[in-house]
Amino acid sequence: MISIPHREMRSYDNKRPKMISVLNDMAMSVHRNDTSPSNATVEKVPTNSIISEPKWDFMAGFYITAIILTLPTNGTVLSAFFSRRSLRTPFNIYLMNLLSANILNATLQNIPDLLNHLYPAFRLGDTYCSALVFSLYLFNAGVQNCHILIAVNRIWAVFWPYSYRHSHTKRVALVMCLAGWVEVSVLVLPSLVLDTMYYRTDTANGCNFNIAAQWGWSTVLQFLVYNMGLYVMWIAYPLIWYKRRQSLKVVLSPAPATPATTRSHLLGLRQLRSLEDADSENTSNEGHRPLAASLSSQKRSSKAFTVLTVMTISVTICWTPIHTFYTLLLWLPFDRIGQLALDIGVILCSLQSFIDPILLVCTLPDLRESLRRTINKQA
Repeated sequence: MISIPHREMRSYDNKRPKMISVLNDMAMSVHRNDTSPSNATVEKVPTNSIISEPKWDFMAGFYITAIILTLPTNGTVLSAFFSRRSLRTPFNIYLMNLLSANILNATLQNIPDLLNHLYPAFRLGDTYCSALVFSLYLFNAGVQNCHILIAVNRIWAVFWPYSYRHSHTKRVALVMCLAGWVEVSVLVLPSLVLDTMYYRTDTANGCNFNIAAQWGWSTVLQFLVYNMGLYVMWIAYPLIWYKRRQSLKVVLSPAPATPATTRSHLLGLRQLRSLEDADSENTSNEGHRPLAASLSSQKRSSKAFTVLTVMTISVTICWTPIHTFYTLLLWLPFDRIGQLALDIGVILCSLQSFIDPILLVCTLPDLRESLRRTINKQA
């Protein structure tokens, strides 16, 4: 996610187009919610000073609250997945990947964000700055990629049920999760390397990413990486809903009387059965179940779709403001968008990592039972 600067920086090229010149005096900072660059001044600290007076305000308190809420909730739910073998299914691997990403994001992004908010002149050198900027880019994009994988998994299950039931294993799920992390790393790394080698600003003024020098690539990242999570989920959800609805209509229709309707009925039944949330470890050797048994499992089969539903709603609410803000910031000066819009976006986006485990517990009965057992055992 593209971040705003927290202090004015000098122009690097007076010949840039007017659209880009809006960003000429801006550099991307790892601190996401400081004051407007138009009202900020460059404040250098002594070379032997590392920590100055902390800047305590509402956002600093919110960062601390978000970290306190995110780490135990995601960690507890993740441990519940590991504590029960029946929950470690191919589909649930994507959920475990999301919870792990939330933990990494809170540890390696939110904590440094807090430090950079409290100490705008926090100075640990170029190496620290490079590692910090990379972790912010990587884990922010990684969390959104985890949501994309869940949506893509449901598309596979609904539109190609036979392939999904016979090919989707734990190993495939793990490979897809790993590939997602490799993808975001490959997309993020080039801009970081260029910034480190050629465009890095003075770290005495804060740890910054020089967006003015790489405006084109920053725009590509915003749309191709950071906004993509919303695009994929918005497109995937209505398609999956429609396909499921068609399958349910076929299964719940009156008993077939002709060979043609029999084939249609069986196809709808297979599609419905392929959507079971447990993903049944490996269903390739499973025998044909009677219609009554399949209908009785409809409640279980809808759990994965329920997870997708609640997550689509939550990411729409939590991500849309911040993505809209950073997209507009590519073309508009910060003053025209406003500090309030940024603060609201930061708060909602940070809440998503805390909301994810709660939604999973609310929508997955087996997970609730495992979590209850884990808590009782610890008590």
